Amino acid sequence: MNSLAPFEPATPAMIVGRALDGGPAPLGLDEPFALLGGNGLGLDGIRFQVMHDHQPAFLQWVIESCDTCLAAERAWFRAEPMLLTGPQGAGRTHAARWLASVAGVPHAILNLTDPVVAANVAASRTVGEAMWATPVTIAMAATRCANPIVTVLGADGSSDDVAAGLLAMMDSEAGSTWGEDRLGVEMDLGEVSWVLQRDAPDKVPWAIRRRA
Repeated sequence: MNSLAPFEPATPAMIVGRALDGGPAPLGLDEPFALLGGNGLGLDGIRFQVMHDHQPAFLQWVIESCDTCLAAERAWFRAEPMLLTGPQGAGRTHAARWLASVAGVPHAILNLTDPVVAANVAASRTVGEAMWATPVTIAMAATRCANPIVTVLGADGSSDDVAAGLLAMMDSEAGSTWGEDRLGVEMDLGEVSWVLQRDAPDKVPWAIRRRA
């Protein structure tokens, strides 16, 4: 009689959620989630396959991100926040989606022009009428991956409280204890790669421009 092999979490992996009441976290967020993309950090991997010579700044960001991961002996892909400019239809979302595909990580969209999403991002322990969970948390839970690539829409038209919430999510320290209030979970977003789109550069809050 064959026996089932014991469950072995992905390596490397990390815990992305901890219940505020000390109990089990919903959606299995307190289980080990995989950190992916490490096998593509070399010269023939992500930087080669992304093939965005027509977007040199984006390509250089990918190259530098891979080099940083290798130098830090980080066996997964992660990049500092990036601001992508250009009009609608310029291929900004496609670039982020293609990078996620090449790196082998999920791609999620955080649309701050949606008032419900914006309310969730702006809320700090006071969710009110906001949604159940951010698209970022949902994507991580659905794919069991701790380092997705997230496209952020509408940052250039966000209010001060939404911009502050987004900055907290992107910050390496504050983002490691991001509160998903309706879930009662403290999320660690420290390995998320953020790609912000901007249609009107002058309208992007200064603090966000400085961070990305």
